Amino acid sequence: MKISFTAMLLLCLFTTISFAQTELNTTSKRSEFGISIGFNTVTSSVTVQGSLATFDQKVKSKIRPGFSLGVMCRYRLNDLLVLRIQPELSFSEAEFYRNTPFGRNMLEREMINLDFPLHLVFEKANKKVSPSVSIGGRYRYDLGVEKYDVTDANGAPAGQVSLFREDDVLVDLGLGMAFKMEHFSFKPAFVYSRGLLNQSGKAIDMLYKSVYSNQFSVRFLFYGA
Repeated sequence: MKISFTAMLLLCLFTTISFAQTELNTTSKRSEFGISIGFNTVTSSVTVQGSLATFDQKVKSKIRPGFSLGVMCRYRLNDLLVLRIQPELSFSEAEFYRNTPFGRNMLEREMINLDFPLHLVFEKANKKVSPSVSIGGRYRYDLGVEKYDVTDANGAPAGQVSLFREDDVLVDLGLGMAFKMEHFSFKPAFVYSRGLLNQSGKAIDMLYKSVYSNQFSVRFLFYGA
């Protein structure tokens, strides 16, 4: 996955500013603000079209690393429940292939995603160390989807097609452990996300019947104590 120098500079600047902001006091004890830094891997659950039944239909995915940056707002509903909004920008990559009598058919996807997660977190309040479980979902929009110009039978422009769908809706399930420090709270968390929308675009749907995303993430959350 190609990550430009500008993106790395943005990462450093964003992290520095966000850490400074965590030192500010929040206006309400129920509300907490912070940042998230994460690492992820994306695999694909793929099926081919039935017309390819005579070929090897077993599709294999390769694991590629990625990372994410986000901001976060937590609102405590009661002593056991927290509502968490966590918009983030993530960079990830997926690759899958299948072997046929004519050679290997392989597709790669580089993603620059805008994610908008909404989670309900089960977490005990006022504990120095508190395990948590989160459930919810996220809307995802891929800013990096490649599109190709196509023409009709007469050679006239007929619009654009893409290899993959631009957006997705995912279901999230996470486990974490919150540590309350003197000036802030720190929480490492593991999150599994399952895509619900078929990602196969018009350019590949004749070969691949369905492409669904599976994402595994490790996230580090820092927020006001």
